[in-house]
Amino acid sequence: MSIVTLGQFYGGPGSPTKVDFWLDGSGDKVAAKKVASEAKQITHIVVRVDAITGTPPTYAARLETISSFVPSGTLVAAGASGTFTPAAANTVHEVALSTPWTPSINDEFAVVIEYSSGTINSSNRAEITYRATMFHSLGNGEAPFTNSGSGYSQVDGTLALLGVKYSDGTYMRCSGCLEGSSPTGTSDFDDGTNPDERGVVWTQPYTVDCVGAALETRIFSGGTGDIRLYEDSTQLASVSFDQDRLEGNAATDLVVGYWAAQTLTKDRTYRIALKATHAKNNVRQLSF
Repeated sequence: MSIVTLGQFYGGPGSPTKVDFWLDGSGDKVAAKKVASEAKQITHIVVRVDAITGTPPTYAARLETISSFVPSGTLVAAGASGTFTPAAANTVHEVALSTPWTPSINDEFAVVIEYSSGTINSSNRAEITYRATMFHSLGNGEAPFTNSGSGYSQVDGTLALLGVKYSDGTYMRCSGCLEGSSPTGTSDFDDGTNPDERGVVWTQPYTVDCVGAALETRIFSGGTGDIRLYEDSTQLASVSFDQDRLEGNAATDLVVGYWAAQTLTKDRTYRIALKATHAKNNVRQLSF
């Protein structure tokens, strides 16, 4: 069986464009607005650093209140922050809060990454990646922002990873997870193409249960395919679909498939792939 590793693994459909936001000024910030789905104690902020240059400074990770839809600059509670210094590219950091904080269900708050101390400039910096021209979230109330020193702007897309960890070791769901190499562009194939299965690969940053996948695809009338989940080369789950499964009536639209919960273990390699099972299957953008 052949699996071609394509470029992205993100939590929303669309025609994504990779955007690199460098935190190279003392006023630069990235943030994500959250809505608490559980009243559980938050102990860590989780952030993925995509790249670094030189010796990055120390950054602060903060939980802030919301004011007029954007982060207010005020902590949700005393001690609801921590610091970290990126040391390598493509690294997920779990930043411990000085004092854990427990939200109430439906509380709004922001996760903010900003400069803390040390030399920061174009030669000493860290980068946070996001995908533009995508849904802000998949219905979880999240909204991402960037700030280049003159105020917050909402990002039309999803951050690579900016979330929180609870005291019981679980994580709050966030749109976006981690990004691969580059956008896939247009890729047409059917059951006679070699390979007839294409998808994305990633290393899981934390243990979760996976109950399905969403992707944007183009499929002609009569075409069929499978969405498949693999751990390394072992297939864990799959779901079949045809054009009737598309959420809209256009040839290109969102497909969502569900399966029995599969545990994805931290630091293991996984793939989600689309397999063509008919000559009329035709895939366009892959946005998993």
